[in-house]
Amino acid sequence: MCASGARRKALATVVTLAAASLAGTAAWAQDGSYPTRPVTLVVSAAAGGTTDLAARMISEPLSRALGQPVVVDNRPGGSGGIAAQTVARAKPDGYTLMVQYSGYQVISPLLMKNAWDPVKDFSPVANILSAPQVLVVRPSLPVKTLKELVAYAKANPNKLNYASSGNGSLQHVSTELLNQMAGIQITHVPYKGTGPAMTDLLGGSVDLTITTPPPLMGHIPSWFALYAPAGTPKPIIDKLAGEIDRIMQTEAFRKKAEELGAEAKFMGPQQLAAYQRSELARWAKVIKAADIHAE
Repeated sequence: MCASGARRKALATVVTLAAASLAGTAAWAQDGSYPTRPVTLVVSAAAGGTTDLAARMISEPLSRALGQPVVVDNRPGGSGGIAAQTVARAKPDGYTLMVQYSGYQVISPLLMKNAWDPVKDFSPVANILSAPQVLVVRPSLPVKTLKELVAYAKANPNKLNYASSGNGSLQHVSTELLNQMAGIQITHVPYKGTGPAMTDLLGGSVDLTITTPPPLMGHIPSWFALYAPAGTPKPIIDKLAGEIDRIMQTEAFRKKAEELGAEAKFMGPQQLAAYQRSELARWAKVIKAADIHAE
């Protein structure tokens, strides 16, 4: 499909387990009996994608741990906006959570005015996975390493192009970060989804792309994180974080993570909050420097 040497550490995705909220406090039984009914994971992507796989990977063990069904509800579209805004209107009571993709959680809000606030609308609970993206090139491109790609791009300015799943996508901003870091200029060719982009890459119509392991393995890992609504009671957040930590320590969970090309990597609420702030700051600089705007 592509030169094996072209698989080099690239940039990252994020799939986020998140829950948004309205202002106010969440219902929390005085006896600490959460949960007493099913919990819903709203997924920002269609069934079968990486985001969906992450949701279904955590839903079964989390259901057993909580003693209540954890139901997956796929609501793709709007660069993550449909799922985010649906959950943002839900009660901050721990019963409506969201499985989100990093590009949507930390990039879409930077590009879309009046979208959602990943800091104010969400309370970090726990990071559960880290996963890579890979940079791949068309088979006929005469490069086998990232170093060779950069050298080729410098020797052939403005002659290379790259495919993305759309303007403002993580593939777009990730390759613009590569342009900025390496001092090169590879031209953006936006597609309506990863599928068409991969088809043209394999056909030689475009030169390269950055994508996640399932469609095609890392340098900057993506993260899959559990969020609760702002204002969710601390006992609920602590309970969810504790259960996620225990689940991640099991051999079964680690094996499933490896099968997805990911790594089980726990971060608690405070560490996750700090990491998200750093990601927002980093991508904001890339977007501004590359003058990227939403479609």
